Amino acid sequence: MKHSRNDRRGFSLVEVMIAMTLLAIILTSLAKLQVLVSSRGTNNEISTMRNAKLNQLAAFWGGIPYDSLSKQTVGTTVFTTTDFPYTRRITRTASSNGKYYTITLVVVPTRDATKKDSVVITRSQATTANPLCSGC
Repeated sequence: MKHSRNDRRGFSLVEVMIAMTLLAIILTSLAKLQVLVSSRGTNNEISTMRNAKLNQLAAFWGGIPYDSLSKQTVGTTVFTTTDFPYTRRITRTASSNGKYYTITLVVVPTRDATKKDSVVITRSQATTANPLCSGC
């Protein structure tokens, strides 16, 4: 019995080359996706740490008694010894009538200065009247 050339079993070199090319294209696409996911993870980490610092600063300045606000240090400070190096800018502006302060808190991450964010807090002096007593 004669075997013709079409009866052979196995893969041809062309089929192997096509399979390798397709595999290379798919793996390259997955590598690009991995780089994108890693980059977004880093951006999310920076944003999360920045927001945590802003919340911490806002809680600090929100908890200070009104009479002590003028004694607090404002300006620009660079923090490099923490796990999240950043620059903090604090400005405090008194109103013309002296009844409230506007405090601006800015956090600029050192790793990516484009990810800066700010919080504005308005603190007013407490009234001396009792708000629950309408006829007093």
